[in-house]
Amino acid sequence: MPLLRFRSAILGAFSIGLLLAACTSNAHAAARLQPDSAAMRADLLRRVTRFHRTWREVWQASMIDRKQVIVNLELLRNDLAYGNVTYEGLRYQSILCSAGWLGEAELAAAQANPQGGDQRVDLSVPRPTATERLLATLQAPGTAAPDPEAALPLATAPVPPGPPQALNLLSSRRVRGDLDKGQVCPQWVPDGVGLPIDEGERIDFALPVAVRPRITRARDSLITRLAEAQALFPGDDWIVGQLVRFQLDNADVIGARRTLATCGGTPTWCEALRGLVLAQAGESGPAEAAFRRADAAAVLGVRGTCADTSAFALLPDGPRREAHGLPCEEQRALEARLWWLADPLWSVPGNPRYTEHQRRLTTLALRSRFDEDERYVWRRTGGGEALRETVVRYGWPTHTYWGGYLLDEQLNKGRSRVMMQPNPPYTAKEYAPDRVTLLPTWSALEAPLRAVPDDWQLVRPESMRLTDWWPAEHMALAPRIYTLPDGQMATLRRDHTLRLAMAVDDPVRGLEGDVATLPGVQLLASTGPDALAVVADTTFTIGAPLRVIGDYRGGATLLSLEVPGRVPLEVSHRRRFGFQPPPTLAELPDDALAVSEPVIGRLDQPGDAVPIDPDDVLRRMAGTLSFARDTPLALYWESYGIAVGDTADVEVRIARRDDRSALRAFGAFFGVADARRDSISIRWREPDPGRAAVAIATRIPTVGRALALNVSNLAPGRYAFIVVMTRRDGTRAQAEREIEVRP
Repeated sequence: MPLLRFRSAILGAFSIGLLLAACTSNAHAAARLQPDSAAMRADLLRRVTRFHRTWREVWQASMIDRKQVIVNLELLRNDLAYGNVTYEGLRYQSILCSAGWLGEAELAAAQANPQGGDQRVDLSVPRPTATERLLATLQAPGTAAPDPEAALPLATAPVPPGPPQALNLLSSRRVRGDLDKGQVCPQWVPDGVGLPIDEGERIDFALPVAVRPRITRARDSLITRLAEAQALFPGDDWIVGQLVRFQLDNADVIGARRTLATCGGTPTWCEALRGLVLAQAGESGPAEAAFRRADAAAVLGVRGTCADTSAFALLPDGPRREAHGLPCEEQRALEARLWWLADPLWSVPGNPRYTEHQRRLTTLALRSRFDEDERYVWRRTGGGEALRETVVRYGWPTHTYWGGYLLDEQLNKGRSRVMMQPNPPYTAKEYAPDRVTLLPTWSALEAPLRAVPDDWQLVRPESMRLTDWWPAEHMALAPRIYTLPDGQMATLRRDHTLRLAMAVDDPVRGLEGDVATLPGVQLLASTGPDALAVVADTTFTIGAPLRVIGDYRGGATLLSLEVPGRVPLEVSHRRRFGFQPPPTLAELPDDALAVSEPVIGRLDQPGDAVPIDPDDVLRRMAGTLSFARDTPLALYWESYGIAVGDTADVEVRIARRDDRSALRAFGAFFGVADARRDSISIRWREPDPGRAAVAIATRIPTVGRALALNVSNLAPGRYAFIVVMTRRDGTRAQAEREIEVRP
């Protein structure tokens, strides 16, 4: 251990020497700074580096004291060889991946299939983004202007083809840097460990409570020195940034606010820091406003005409390559769509996903300006690019696991044998599994008005194992948000609007306490980032089906049914999807004929009167399309273009939809199976005095019709209720609704 500490000290001194030597090469910066300013910043750099080393030593010692490091590597490897993957084994594999070294057996297997499972990220970004340029200006104290490629928070160097891919763990979760200089394989906190306090909220949560006061005092001393320097040089971006960083690490939000009150540096940087402080204080609305002011200033100052493509790092590899290849105008449009679609709730002001992204970038600008900080290696040759991208995609790890000095030493030897620079400590980056992924699929980003609810997979599906779920991006979101279950939607045409209704049975989950009603339930329509309209607004009563009814005027849109929590930490629910509306009656020709999609309603008892008034029908529509066989149902639809008393043929057909196999068709042809055994057809001719109908006053004759349904004789399966209307002149129109019949 003393040898390792000596080696770390030598490397730290060498890094400081390089930074100090770089000062002399920056003639322009030296001309602007007084000699005492350069000396002060060099002194601050030494103090910060010394604090990083102290924090790391305390953290490593505490993990050893708590016996959280791997102590028997041989036993662990034997367990993995026999398929006994413990939580220690999961962490060991993640560390191996991050170290870029596998060992002899794993290396041989990887060499046999060097392409298998490789999820190499695309790094051929055409130009720095606004945030990247902003970060590039925040150079370490007294150094020359950094190499633009080396200073970016996301990797930008092209990836050379070919080996040595064999040195990379075959993992779909891997985030890669360039030239195989580093990679990160993040994972969930393993089962059986228990969820630790989130270290992403405060770095000192990684330390035992007993040693935190020592670190706080050491940080206070550093803060005092930084504050003195900031008073002398209020326009120095690096000094004010590091001062705010360490104040927040000490949970001193008030002190950070006071620091920013006198921030005289670059306006974009001061606003970004202000957003970071406000976000840390839980003031998400003001934080977003500050971040957006910083971004607006970047548009006028450094980013030019293209979009801030740092958001494209949140996309999977293929879509990311496509996004970077778009012309500037389309990149700007894609960036706007991305944040619009990633907003958790349109009914609640603000966009937490955008705020979280800017918070990650700003924190990266503060922490990754050094080769190493408290426990992470940020240099490019140590996998710094992969680590930056990991933070951009997933945020700061909930927990960082270190395997101990013995594992570090063995991995160093392995890297040396393949001419890879040792970069301990080697760690596993772990995240709490209660994360939310808010970006939709690439198809939804390309054509949002045609999106389907499944384009958003907000949380892990209950049918999927945790180890099988790893989205391209995720974040911790309070409150938690769930997708509303499938329900039923009705669309009835009127002269200039559409009468829309949605119903969902048993829609909410995760509510605790004595909850009776949820106000503020809204059905919203949006065609773009700056276009949002409320279609319906209601109050939901717990235990009853959720129903919203409203009028919509407009073309294709994105609908979002949202049930926000009543208090800040109460769970929320939503269902978002594209809507292609049928034409209103004013848009139809005078001689047109159309039929609405049938609406399925429940009856209280068999033999009850069937509702025929459209508003009554919508108030009683079923909130599901899956029914038990003994459920009494009603079917309602409207025809457009046939008046009450006109001659027309009506057919209501029930056709099975899940029994269309080639074998059955073959059997039906030869008479061994009845191809229509699950189909029923009812026909009548109007006018028919025995059947109820209601006329609705519109420019084109509109008539509502309804009948009771008895599905008790149907075998379980999926069926379509098909309504066909044929006018006297032979014009024909039809519509259908699918349901599921359960035992």
